[in-house]
Amino acid sequence: MADKPSMSEIMKAVASMQSSMQTTQETLENERLTGTAGLTSDQADIKITINGRFKCISCNVSDQFQEQDNPIMEQLIINALNDAVDQVGAITRKQIESLSQGLKDNQE
Repeated sequence: MADKPSMSEIMKAVASMQSSMQTTQETLENERLTGTAGLTSDQADIKITINGRFKCISCNVSDQFQEQDNPIMEQLIINALNDAVDQVGAITRKQIESLSQGLKDNQE
């Protein structure tokens, strides 16, 4: 059975994790993820780019998109935004897994 870590070791681990979390947040803020949606599966009539902190950076629409009725445009916007949000979720999970692995490595 392994010895319990000392308070000093715990504090060092917490400080290291805080630093890692800050770096991760900065990395996510600099990420650019573009969600797309189209009138057909092979088109990207709307592109919404967000950062890893869910802030919208840009929105681009095609001429064909602008010719659609409001309900179609609204659904495409929702689809593109959800696509971008799903991408943020994926990179966030990777970052958390990386942080968790680093914490496990420090405990061993």
